[in-house]
Amino acid sequence: LTSHRLAGWYGAFLLLTLGWAITSAWQTARWRDDGTLFEHAIDVNPRSYVARTLLGRTVLLQQPPDLDTARALFLEAVDIAPQRVRAYCDLALLDRRQGRHFAALTQYQHAAELDPQFAEAHHGVAQSLVSLGRHDEALAAYRRTLEIEPGFAIGWFNMALALRDSGDNAAAIQAMRRVVELAPQMQQAQQELVRLLIAEGRADEVVAEFERELAAAPHDALLHDRFGVALMQLARYDAALAEVDRAIELEPRDLTPRRHRAAILLRQGNVAEAIEQLRWIDTRQPGSPAALDL
Repeated sequence: LTSHRLAGWYGAFLLLTLGWAITSAWQTARWRDDGTLFEHAIDVNPRSYVARTLLGRTVLLQQPPDLDTARALFLEAVDIAPQRVRAYCDLALLDRRQGRHFAALTQYQHAAELDPQFAEAHHGVAQSLVSLGRHDEALAAYRRTLEIEPGFAIGWFNMALALRDSGDNAAAIQAMRRVVELAPQMQQAQQELVRLLIAEGRADEVVAEFERELAAAPHDALLHDRFGVALMQLARYDAALAEVDRAIELEPRDLTPRRHRAAILLRQGNVAEAIEQLRWIDTRQPGSPAALDL
């Protein structure tokens, strides 16, 4: 979902509720959770499409999520405003969560027909096609998504994975580079890029790229940390420790480089020091993950 569309939905809903807030300010304190607020909106306006879609998404956030209620709300939203695409995508997402990939594909395709410029619908088509094993069609849908919204980092990431799975590592590398450019904080993309380069026998490019970036931004803690993780993937553990230690020096309150430091120590076989590092992290952030999927 694009940021301007999200802003539009929430803006419209807030305008609808502004009048209620002015005349019933005392009720605002009682509407402490979104579910109660949106339920009230439906009571006030039983034909509210926006309230139903937002309430449906809210019940999906419950633990455990109420899938049946969410589906009923999205179906009601479609009945109220069949020309609007949002609820079709919400229904498709429910179908995907329940493993009904062909049903999800049908919903996403209908949404894309209603609004050919709605990038999320095309992205959903691509995701559903991947799940159905129709990779060539999926790649075409990813490309259409990115024609509409070229800054959509998740779209680039998923297309890169699809290209990788189709055996086109060169194109996957180009797409993953675009993800790293758009979302440098996305560690998963950086790690996948390193894996792809290593698979192509291009490990030296990894080091050269980071060194070039660090020459331009030597005090960028995130960049040092990312370089440390990349060096860990290359099994250059001493150099990796040096990079994450530099990140810690630059941003001592950021626990992420410290977690990466523990992971490097474990790769080195230095279990005692790794455990000590993780215990130190836990004193600062109780309950933080003690294992990393790196």
